Parts: sequence; structure tokens; C-alpha cells
Amino acid sequence: MLSAPDVAQPVEPFWPVVDGVVALDVVAVHAMTVNLGVLAAGLSVHAAALVATRE
Repeated sequence: MLSAPDVAQPVEPFWPVVDGVVALDVVAVHAMTVNLGVLAAGLSVHAAALVATRE
């Protein structure tokens, strides 16, 4: 589960099993190159799915 801990309340996705917050900080929020890379990857996946469903 990815979230922005500086903005939102922590999410407890494993609440019945784990008592507490499980968090994984992958990238910094202000890393523009990483954000653009994730955006490009998402657009590529969507475009590939669109092409695959039209055939």
C-alpha cells in the first residue's frame, strides 16, 4: 500500500493480522523524473491495453 504519510492518515491494510501501520516509502514525493517515468509507464500500459482490445 502506497500513501503519502505527510498528507493523509496512515492506512492499516493488514489490520486483523498486524497491529500497526505497514508502510513502504518507494520514492520521494518531489522526484519529478520518477513521477514522469511512472506517468509514462501508466500511459504506455493503457495504450497497449487499448490496442490489444481492438484486435
